Amino acid sequence: MERKLIIITGHFGSGKTELAMFYASKIVKTSKRPVALCDLDVINPYFRSRDYGKELSVEGVRLIAPKGELLKADLPIVTGEVAGVIENDHSHVIIDVGGDKDGALSLGQFSHLIKNRPYEFWFVLNANRPYVSTKLGIINTINEIENASRLKVTGIINNTHLGEDDYGPEEVVKGESLALQASMDLGIPFLFSLISNEVRKRWGRNEYTTSFKDVEYFDRKLLAPWSK
Repeated sequence: MERKLIIITGHFGSGKTELAMFYASKIVKTSKRPVALCDLDVINPYFRSRDYGKELSVEGVRLIAPKGELLKADLPIVTGEVAGVIENDHSHVIIDVGGDKDGALSLGQFSHLIKNRPYEFWFVLNANRPYVSTKLGIINTINEIENASRLKVTGIINNTHLGEDDYGPEEVVKGESLALQASMDLGIPFLFSLISNEVRKRWGRNEYTTSFKDVEYFDRKLLAPWSK
């Protein structure tokens, strides 16, 4: 498998960190290369990949994040190890980035290391979140992220849900429609819709599920800090 460098961004509640952890675990199962997951989210204090270092290590994924007392700090801290793994052509790298223009600024400091090598930059959409519930909002948000990071978004992923497992496939269809509209206007490919296996089983053979364009199914890992 060729070396992958995948950057994942999205607003709070989009599911970007869930996707980052899912893809890191998926790649490590199918490649002999080492896999590193960089937690570059300096905006959101919840649902951070840095809180799952032990679980990721068991799966063979190396977590790059602040250590020790800085692990839980709600500060804009970016470890210097990030530059090292970006430049290491032997490792697959997944970068979990804060989901708006302010979060993307932390990525911008590495743009000179990224832009001259093959990379993917995925925007995760939950159309039930503020600012990205319309096509114009999605387009404006992606433009702001690109300007702040000095990198181009290369794909849009639909992860539209209601913040819980009790929602129907019509929510996914709604988000996919908006993602496809923004995709056409921006000239950025729509990649897939992200759906948990738990939700998939509950839906069963619902008529809506045949209308999805492309789908990735995953097992949920992240829990709200107050539910642990």
